[in-house]
Amino acid sequence: MRGSRLLCLVFGLSLLASSPALAQNPAESGDEPAAGAVGDAAGAAEAAAEEVGGDAAEAVDATEEAADAAEEAADAAEEAADAAEEAADEVPPARTFADYAADNPAPPAGGTSGDAPSSGTDWRRITEAELLEPSQTYPWIEWHGYFRFRADSFWNLDLDTNGTSPILPPIEAMIAPGAETDLDGLTAGADDLTNIEAEHIGGANIRLRLHPIFQITEKTRIHLELNVLDNIVLGSTPDGYNEFNPTALRTDLPVIGFTGGQEPPSLLNAGRDSISVTQAYGEVNTFFGTIRLGRMASQWGLGILANGGGSYSTLREPRTSYRGLSMSGHGCMDCDNGDYVDRAMFVTNMFDTYLALAWDYNYAGPTDLDLGDYFGQPRDLGQYDDVRSIVVALFQRPLRNEEIAERNRTLKELRQPTFDWGAYYVYRRQLISAEGFNAEELGTQSDGFRDSEFLNFVNRDARAHIPDLWFRFLSEPAFRTRIRLEGEFVGIFGTIGNADPNSQSDDKERDIQQFGGALEFEYVRAALATGLNTGFATGRTFDDPNSDAQGGFGVNDSWTVRDDEPTITNFKFDRNYFVDAIMFREIIGAITNTVYVNPFVQYDLFSKQDDNLGVRLDLITAFAMQSDSTPSGEGYYGLETDLTLYYREPRYGADVMAGVYLPGSAFDAVEGQDRINGVALQLGRQVEYQRSFDAKPAWTLQGRFFWAF
Repeated sequence: MRGSRLLCLVFGLSLLASSPALAQNPAESGDEPAAGAVGDAAGAAEAAAEEVGGDAAEAVDATEEAADAAEEAADAAEEAADAAEEAADEVPPARTFADYAADNPAPPAGGTSGDAPSSGTDWRRITEAELLEPSQTYPWIEWHGYFRFRADSFWNLDLDTNGTSPILPPIEAMIAPGAETDLDGLTAGADDLTNIEAEHIGGANIRLRLHPIFQITEKTRIHLELNVLDNIVLGSTPDGYNEFNPTALRTDLPVIGFTGGQEPPSLLNAGRDSISVTQAYGEVNTFFGTIRLGRMASQWGLGILANGGGSYSTLREPRTSYRGLSMSGHGCMDCDNGDYVDRAMFVTNMFDTYLALAWDYNYAGPTDLDLGDYFGQPRDLGQYDDVRSIVVALFQRPLRNEEIAERNRTLKELRQPTFDWGAYYVYRRQLISAEGFNAEELGTQSDGFRDSEFLNFVNRDARAHIPDLWFRFLSEPAFRTRIRLEGEFVGIFGTIGNADPNSQSDDKERDIQQFGGALEFEYVRAALATGLNTGFATGRTFDDPNSDAQGGFGVNDSWTVRDDEPTITNFKFDRNYFVDAIMFREIIGAITNTVYVNPFVQYDLFSKQDDNLGVRLDLITAFAMQSDSTPSGEGYYGLETDLTLYYREPRYGADVMAGVYLPGSAFDAVEGQDRINGVALQLGRQVEYQRSFDAKPAWTLQGRFFWAF
């Protein structure tokens, strides 16, 4: 339509342009019809021009409207993209059973699903009851445990001083090759052994630990911990050997050296049974808290006061700074000891803070055990000789599965730091101590515990207050990056009315003031880990350090309270907490009377998540807080260097470690200084050194292998 009108306009204009006569004023031409035609053509052209202009304006308006619509569509698309991005960040709601069923509609009758078995069985939709049915039926057993094999060799643990180290030299050092000299033939007062070149002791031992958890119901369970062949030295129970009568061999063995194998360990040949039970307790979750009753491991904080010795726990808390191997929920598979207590315990959560209350049966004294009544129930014969403890703990740390998951999300997804803390308090009391009783002998006596030959009651009147504070800071600011700062500080305050171990004494009243603390810092970045362990423990204090009275050093040396020791101040770390391989763990026996520093660096050669092959270097140096109580009266313990090559899989681990200990002046032999108690008594040497000489280095080579589940 628009095109025809435009053609008419063009045609009219062309006529005007082609005829000069028609282009003149029609009034002057004298031809009236022609003039009318020209006027009509001009009017039509004008009308057509106006219509075309209107159409062009409409076209422009339409174009503008289209541009506006396109712009609005672009804005809407951008808003939709933003909304989709926000929706992607949000966690989708949990799907219901109906949602799953809608995604899997039933096929036609007689048909089979694409994933159905090829046997021709008709597909059917699973019911909600079947979907929610637990995979395990109660009761069932959850198994945990590990097997450990350790081989170790030590050289010169006696430091060649014959009296400043509690470790005796090997038997070969006391008897020269080919000589008939025995221990009774040692010359009193000699400072050198017969065979001074004999320095090596070593061997291998094993342990199988089983920790089954009997899941009775969803809320009740029973824990059991068994140790099979616990720390049995390989080769120590030869076939036919009897510890109480070594000459009672098998009739077909001329000498013990011809034994063909090993017997199961027992009290007769190894001093311990083949199987020992260390934990047995019941646990129930109620609406107001958790109740535990029985014998259980006691663990708190870093473990310098209460340490379960690597008992199984559902908490997986890796500690790179800790020397004990942790794997599959077992905290320290290289530990030997453990704090196990008979306890009634209640734990509840209030305002995101846990409260734990416990009543400990530390010591009951003699019972009316009758060996002739195998199935009888023995009873505690008195209350005054009992040692009881009240334990109160207040702490914040993740324990339940949902709390652990939330903690992992905070650290690994939100990249936010966390802070845990705890306060632990123990009150312990004993009035009378029954010393030296023997349960077997008491059970065979007609008058039982009343026989004074078998019992010695001592008025102990002892009490102690033990506060302990613990904290832990954790941060994972980036992938495979972790920062941990953890510390524990403890004090022991109390009194002992009579500190004499065996007799009544009016002058053995003592105060107790002991302090200890440990701090661990570690930084892990991908394959590299580095950090610092440090701590302190108070030592013994004497009024007269130059007194001739015997003192006692460390944990491996025997000691009694001295008359010039007004306050018992020597704090001892739990023996399961160790930072070295020789100085504290073997020679001193535990961390005590010291300020120590242990920097370390560790590198994983593979840098994988599941299996690791790496190397670790530890340096340990220490000083005595009370130098008066060291073997030489000096304060420097020395320097130890340990190098470890390790391999880790989720359920298998192996270590090879070499350590060298350079003893300090604290272990030097000083003329006129007393030897420590244990060596002086067992070697039959004179108490004082007749000359001075320096302690010599000690070293070790160890291999450890672990299988965990």
